[in-house]
Amino acid sequence: MATSSSVNFSMTRNEIITDALMMIGALGEEQTPENSTLEVASRALNRLIKHFENQALHIWKRSEAVVFLQQEQSSYTLGTGSTDHATETYLEMVTTAAAVSGASSVSVSSSTGVAVSDYIGIVLDDGSLHWATVSGTTATTISFAATPLTDDVASGNTLFTYTTKINKPLDIYQARSYLIDGETEYKIQECSYEEYQALTSKNVPGASPSQWVYDRKRTNGKLYIYPSLENVTRYLKITYAKPLEDVDSASDEADVPAEWLDYITSQLALRLFPTYGKLGSAAYQQFYAYCTQLESDVLGFDNEKTTVSISPAKSY
Repeated sequence: MATSSSVNFSMTRNEIITDALMMIGALGEEQTPENSTLEVASRALNRLIKHFENQALHIWKRSEAVVFLQQEQSSYTLGTGSTDHATETYLEMVTTAAAVSGASSVSVSSSTGVAVSDYIGIVLDDGSLHWATVSGTTATTISFAATPLTDDVASGNTLFTYTTKINKPLDIYQARSYLIDGETEYKIQECSYEEYQALTSKNVPGASPSQWVYDRKRTNGKLYIYPSLENVTRYLKITYAKPLEDVDSASDEADVPAEWLDYITSQLALRLFPTYGKLGSAAYQQFYAYCTQLESDVLGFDNEKTTVSISPAKSY
């Protein structure tokens, strides 16, 4: 007998809800949940997803992004509502002709991949990064009519364009300083929030940041670096945890790998027990033990495989 050759099994929001209701006996076979029931269960499912974000690293949501640094700026707000700039995907190019302060366009070898409403950051001759929004393109020109240059730009200056800002990181695991022209990077040291706040000269700029700390806020996160940059010659590469996506509509799939589907469905069922008056029943106790085992299984698999080296301490 042939196998399916398929490994793409998934479940939609309503399929998860329906199975969870059947697990606790609140829905029979061939029955469809009423709209009011779907609304209650959908809220519970999204609360559950947000609860998962409190747990250990979800390796499938680990990602890489860049944070574009600004001259003499020591803190950066990370999230879609921020005026600072961090993204996973960007284009890097250089200007092919000089532009003077007040100009609203720059020349490049090719504008392929640049779209109207993209963000554009241009390294100015004064060492700062000028940010604007793309208003139009030709084959070799990028325009930004609403925010003209505030200083001259020499031919050969670096510029960046990107479309989408990252959501607020749940956590940042590592930050590396990346030299734009030299294309080299090195890891910089994480410090605690208290250590950062205790620094006496946070605003003194340097050639490259050597320390960082991330403060997760309610809507947007705050990344602090020390020291700030004298000139925009570097940006940060970060390894970070992305938030789990909400399930808003009936056909949305859960933002978890297939091996989590049994766990997330069972956990939703466990959360619905009180709604249907079955909290404390024998069935609840048995189901709770079942969910505990599922949790152990999924969290045990959700970790990075690496080696640990242990060596004896030196004796003097």
